[in-house]
Amino acid sequence: MSRIWPRKIRTPHVDLGVSLPVGVAVLRSTGAVISEELDREQRTYRVSLPGYQMAIYDGGGFVSSVWYDDPAGRLTPFGKRQKIKLYMERFTKNGSWQLRLNNGWMKFYFNDVDHVQLVYGLHMDVIRINSLARENAAISESFGSFAKGLQKQSDSADPDEIGEIIKRDDRDAIAKLVESGALDIEAEDRHGRTPIEQATIAASPKVINYLLEKGACLRASLELAKTNAEYFEGHRAIVSLLERSRKTMKRSE
Repeated sequence: MSRIWPRKIRTPHVDLGVSLPVGVAVLRSTGAVISEELDREQRTYRVSLPGYQMAIYDGGGFVSSVWYDDPAGRLTPFGKRQKIKLYMERFTKNGSWQLRLNNGWMKFYFNDVDHVQLVYGLHMDVIRINSLARENAAISESFGSFAKGLQKQSDSADPDEIGEIIKRDDRDAIAKLVESGALDIEAEDRHGRTPIEQATIAASPKVINYLLEKGACLRASLELAKTNAEYFEGHRAIVSLLERSRKTMKRSE
C-alpha cells in the first residue's frame, strides 16, 4: 500500500462481533507469530509484520475491537485522510460517521447506525475500531438502545451483566434472571446470538446445562463449539456436552 496515496487497504479485515477463533484465524493467515497480551484487563491477540501491525480484542468470546498500526499514506496529509476514509468504509454497513470528540491529540468518530467507534491519533497511523456494545450507558443511550435485541421484556437485564455472568459460568445467577423474567432463553443479543450460543463461545458448561434443562434450542451452538475447539483445547468438552444433548433430543423426538 502506498505511503503517499493509498488506494486500498492491505491489512486483513476482521469484522467486529465475529467469534474470537474466527478473528484469531485471520491473524494466523498472515503467517506472523501471534502474541497474546493483556491490555487493561482485556485480552488481545497481536501480529507484527514488516508493513503493519494489528490486534484484536477479546470481548467475551467475540471480537469487540480491532487495532491497526498502518503507515500507509503517512507521507502526505491527503494520504493520511484517504487512509482513514478507507478504514471507515471497511467498517461501514449502513450508517455514516460523525466527529464527536477532538481533544487535540485524538479524534473520535461515531457511526450511530452500525454502533461503531473509530479513534485515531495525531500521526493517523494507529487506528482503533470499537464495537459500542460495551460502552457506558450514557453513550449507549445516544445510539438508541442497541441492546434491545437481547431481551424482549422492557424490564430486561443489562446485556453486559448477562455477558459477565455467562463468562464466569454462574448458573445460579442465570437461573435467577430466567426465573424472574429478566432473561428470555431464546432472546438474541445485538450479534444475533442466544444465551446458549453466548455460553458456548465463553465455554461455560454450567450455564449451558441449565439452559438445556430449560429447553433452549441449540441453534448454531454445536457448530460454534466445533469451530472454537479447533483453536482452543478447552472447548472440546463443550462439543461433547452439546453432542450428547443433541443425541438425547433426537431420541426423545
